[in-house]
Amino acid sequence: MCGIIGMISNGRSVSREVVQGLVALQHRGRDSSGIITTNRDGSEFGSIIRGVGPAKEVFQEVNLDKIVARAAVGHDRYSTIGSNLSGDAQPLYKSKTGIVIAHNGHIANYLRIKEELKKRKSYYLATQCDAEALLCALVQNMIDIKSYEAVDTPQFVNEKFFPAIRATLDPEAKYGVIGAYSVVGLSIDRGLFAFKDPHGTRPLIFAQRRERKKLRERGELIEQREGRELIERKEQREIMELRGQRERREQREQRELIKQKDETENDEEITYAFASESVALPKLRGFDKYEELGPGEAVFIDFKMNIYRKTILSLGKKTCKFEPVYFAKGVSYFNGKVIEDIRYELGLEAADEFSYLKDRIDNILAVPKTAIRAAEAIAKAWDKPFGGIEAADDGIRSFLGGTQTERELIAYFKFSYNPHRIEGKSVGVIDDSVVRGTISRSLVKALYDLGAKEVHFISVYPPFIGICAGGIDVPEERELLLNENTPDAIETARQTINATTLNYLSRNRLLRTLNLTEDSVCNGCTKKEYPFDLSDYYRFQEQRRNERLEMERTRT
Repeated sequence: MCGIIGMISNGRSVSREVVQGLVALQHRGRDSSGIITTNRDGSEFGSIIRGVGPAKEVFQEVNLDKIVARAAVGHDRYSTIGSNLSGDAQPLYKSKTGIVIAHNGHIANYLRIKEELKKRKSYYLATQCDAEALLCALVQNMIDIKSYEAVDTPQFVNEKFFPAIRATLDPEAKYGVIGAYSVVGLSIDRGLFAFKDPHGTRPLIFAQRRERKKLRERGELIEQREGRELIERKEQREIMELRGQRERREQREQRELIKQKDETENDEEITYAFASESVALPKLRGFDKYEELGPGEAVFIDFKMNIYRKTILSLGKKTCKFEPVYFAKGVSYFNGKVIEDIRYELGLEAADEFSYLKDRIDNILAVPKTAIRAAEAIAKAWDKPFGGIEAADDGIRSFLGGTQTERELIAYFKFSYNPHRIEGKSVGVIDDSVVRGTISRSLVKALYDLGAKEVHFISVYPPFIGICAGGIDVPEERELLLNENTPDAIETARQTINATTLNYLSRNRLLRTLNLTEDSVCNGCTKKEYPFDLSDYYRFQEQRRNERLEMERTRT
């Protein structure tokens, strides 16, 4: 699960806003961050900046005023494949074809694509990142279609680039990429592009900003004009003395003409942008008209700001329902609704479904921070006190820990507690979900250590029972707290985390809140039903498992 952003403008430089967007998205990935830009007119590569760590740290010392870019793409990485955080940082590019991509999601047939590319002997995959396989597949499909023969941008997009994307999306094609992914990218000297996998599983919004004048340039013009007028006023006094009223009037009329010309210029500045979430493109900076790209949809925007848009290959919508519950920022939008409103509604659904617990619970606690709105809703519906757990203000999410040991350490130091809300009380703990059980085990133990009488655990997400092959690093079922959604399995899980009760929101209540239907979502994590073939994914995971075992044997 990563954060991606792409932006193009016919006026201002976009580099600063792309980096600001990456900082806004760094809750989606903190392993590495980077941007690749064009130059001032889009004709060549501009800056390539990639580093280990969250965006705020990577770009802390970068003077963005010196990076003047017509277009740029950026990436925050949460790794699911590859451990070389520096070498695997995105965006990735192929200099000969001028193609740049940043990718969110996971390529399920990474191993097969890699093997097919190696047969050509013209590809050397320099990283362990699955996005490189996608990039090379797209580039090879462009070469096969002879994109270099295009004489102009419309021909390039319609007759070469979109067909190359189709070959990349097609699971039956030689270089067809299977998985859940969204992509933003650059075609140097052509424009900015974006596309989604044929099921549209991963989020990608399209937004725009239109302004009559570039505010920065207007400020510069006013500043220059005021400076010019100061000089002119001094000159006017001399003119009055030397040349009389007629020349003074002519100078005044000339200034008025200049002013009128400045005020009547109609050049419209347009900025188009794509991002994983709307939080990266806020209304505060003038963005609006947010649209979610559809399954298999591609958009290309050239440097004349012409938009080419087409559904390339749709195999049926399969949205990730875990996105709004856990990953997305509360102020972002999902399916036309604000995320924090969705989470509040999930709390109301849970309050109704588990109303039999109302009289057993004295106080409602939230597992910070994603579950806070749901917990507030339950507390209000049940008329219970709320609060007692606070999160350490480090921005780190336990899910982003690369190993189980890291996740356990993060969980241990993640929270602080108010014992007056816990000691001698039966508490209801509300969480967005329970995946591995790392947080829940640690938290339940802490609550009992602080004197809680009972701990009732409520998840506003259904039982998470299957691996995710679409962008969340849960490669094996043995890592999960649950492997099946049955009363016996849930009872075993309850005993594992040592809660008094363990309760999961039902699927139909979740889908109703999200305004989604059973056949429009990916059911991998909740029903082990996946929208694409996983045979190559399992083969790759077996290879990784054997490599880890070999490394452990070597150490001993």
